[in-house]
Amino acid sequence: MQYRKHPRTNEKISILGFGTGYIRDINPLEIKEIFEYGFENGMNFIDCIRVEDKFIKPIRQTINEFQDKVFTQMHLTGKFINGEYKRPRNVKHMVDVLNEDIKAFGVEYADFGLIHSVDEMDDFERIIENGVLDYAIKLKDEGLIEHVGVTSHNPEVCSKFIEYSDIDFFMMSINPSFDYIINEDKFELNNSRAEFYKNCRKEKIAISVMKPYGGGRLLNKNLSPLKIKLTTNQCIQYCLDRPGVITVLPGISSLSQLKESLNYLNAEPKDCDYSVIGDIGVNIEGQCMYCGHCEPCPNEIPISLISKLYDLSMIGDELAKTHYMKLSHHASECEKCMKCENYCMFNVKITDKLDKIVEFYGI
Repeated sequence: MQYRKHPRTNEKISILGFGTGYIRDINPLEIKEIFEYGFENGMNFIDCIRVEDKFIKPIRQTINEFQDKVFTQMHLTGKFINGEYKRPRNVKHMVDVLNEDIKAFGVEYADFGLIHSVDEMDDFERIIENGVLDYAIKLKDEGLIEHVGVTSHNPEVCSKFIEYSDIDFFMMSINPSFDYIINEDKFELNNSRAEFYKNCRKEKIAISVMKPYGGGRLLNKNLSPLKIKLTTNQCIQYCLDRPGVITVLPGISSLSQLKESLNYLNAEPKDCDYSVIGDIGVNIEGQCMYCGHCEPCPNEIPISLISKLYDLSMIGDELAKTHYMKLSHHASECEKCMKCENYCMFNVKITDKLDKIVEFYGI
């Protein structure tokens, strides 16, 4: 295993960790086998998102076996309650969730405590106004959290947190299809993401990566918005090359998937070379790249974000639907003014996609 140090504290964290968003698809015995194999092969970072307790128990048992070698990343304002995902933005709920998670995973504190899924500026303002961020910092001072951070799909929101507070960690969705746009027939890094990476490096903020394979879409030419197939090695290398990234967390739903991700450690440099994305251009005509050129919408619909969430839902990401339902504005608010399609650089039939999103989510 290879390790990277948190730039502020020098904690050594494995470059590959456990994404647990898909463990509900695995039986408990296999879950324990997966985590034992990962820990035995040097993985020491786990995203502890809360699901049903029967799935947490084998993780807790394995963490206890490797207690001194494991870093836990916990979500302060999000959990499943009676099968429904909730993320209230208030201090009491945050404290209750943290205490429940610490007990559920059998640890004394959270190494990384992240305010969960902040994708809109309105939500950022709500978190500040309700004192959620300030109280998370207080929990750090009290020793219940070692690092305070945020999970997000929106680099502009993340940059806002950097301006406001001295947090030192983000969990961010990163892969080529989320990062790049077409500009004058050139495939180049989205400005807001470039700014986010630069700020993280400057402020010594570390990043854990979710969705490195785009929910699996990038591994399938027919599903990928890039219209090419990338390998797990290429996706992992791409993420690790972003400034600030210290660990990549592929969503694991089988032991074979874990082994495939770990193969990166022994891969030849040529097998990790992702320069093929530099040749992408007209090939992605009609595919949403989540670049945000279609915005702002007159009705404040976050078009690029809901397009991303819908695409993730289409390949089985259950959390994507709950994130969508919690947004302030939805696809049903579209009035077909067509401004978004006039702005789109990839000639995506945006209003048609919004109709499909309404049909799928109901709003």
